Amino acid sequence: MVNSFTLTGLIRYIKLKLLGRDIIISGSCLQCGLCCRKLCLEIKGRWVTSENTFYKLVKANSDYERFKIIGRDEQGFLEFACTCLQEDGSCRDHDNRLKICRDFPEKDMFFMNGILPEGCGYSVQEWVSFEKILKKTIRKKGQK
Repeated sequence: MVNSFTLTGLIRYIKLKLLGRDIIISGSCLQCGLCCRKLCLEIKGRWVTSENTFYKLVKANSDYERFKIIGRDEQGFLEFACTCLQEDGSCRDHDNRLKICRDFPEKDMFFMNGILPEGCGYSVQEWVSFEKILKKTIRKKGQK
């Protein structure tokens, strides 16, 4: 879990907690490859913001050599593209893909002002769990 929420993300997080809500990610991968063309990386719970930090990440785990720096986002985080992406949007090393690839998308994106690529098969929504609704209903009935 990334610990460095943006200010807007922190406000979202607090609002969700106060309302007793959570984030749910639904849908499935359409294998469009858009998430592999422009992504941010993290190391030790922090987003990568410098080339030196990226090189430390690669030194610690050579699997990250598959990413190349393509620019910066509006928050100053380095953006990367994966060199394993093929023309058809599939991964040429799918069986050995990294945890970041296996876990995409993660809830933390919502708190970092991240957005899903246009046309992605996933969606992010706020929700209240059935368990919370049930507990609230039981409490109300117990008060009557």
